[in-house]
Amino acid sequence: PDLGSAPDRPGPLTLIAVPAQAEWLQGEQAIMGTRCVVELWSTDRSRGQAAIDAVFTEFRRIDALMSTYKPESELSRVNATAATAAVRVSRELYDLLATSIEYSKLTGGAFDVTYASVGYLYDYRARVHPDAEAIAAALPGIDYRHIELDPETHSVRFRQPGVRIDLGGI
Repeated sequence: PDLGSAPDRPGPLTLIAVPAQAEWLQGEQAIMGTRCVVELWSTDRSRGQAAIDAVFTEFRRIDALMSTYKPESELSRVNATAATAAVRVSRELYDLLATSIEYSKLTGGAFDVTYASVGYLYDYRARVHPDAEAIAAALPGIDYRHIELDPETHSVRFRQPGVRIDLGGI
C-alpha cells in the first residue's frame, strides 16, 4: 500500500496537535531532620500524587533504618554497640558503609562518615558547640579505618571506643 499522499488529499498518518494536559505537583514533609520537597510534572494527578507518596514512603524507610536521631534505627544500634561487639546489619546498610569506606580511601580520608565521632557533640539548632577539650577527647574516633566490616556475616565493628557514624554526607 502507498503510505504517502498526494498534495491535495491527507494521508493515513495525519497528526493532530493536542495541548499537554499536565501540571506541577508538589509535596513537602519533614523527614531525616530536614525539609524534604518532591516536585514533579504529571499528566495524571492521581498517579503523580501516588509517585510523590512513594518517594516520601521511601524517605521514611531510609530514615527509620539509618537515622542517628532515632535510637531504634539500625545505625543507632551500630553506634551504640559496635565498639564492644560486632553488629549484624542489613545488606543495604552494609553496602552503604562499604561504599563510604571506598570514598574515604579515594579521598585520602577527606570524606569520612566517622566525622560523627566529634560531630554529635554539636547542636547547630541550639547553637551549642563543644569546648576544645571535648573536641580533643573525641578526635581519635575520627578515622574510617576504625570501621571493620565482615562480608561473611554482614556485621560492623569499631576497632576502638568513641567511634560514631553519620551517613548524612553520603
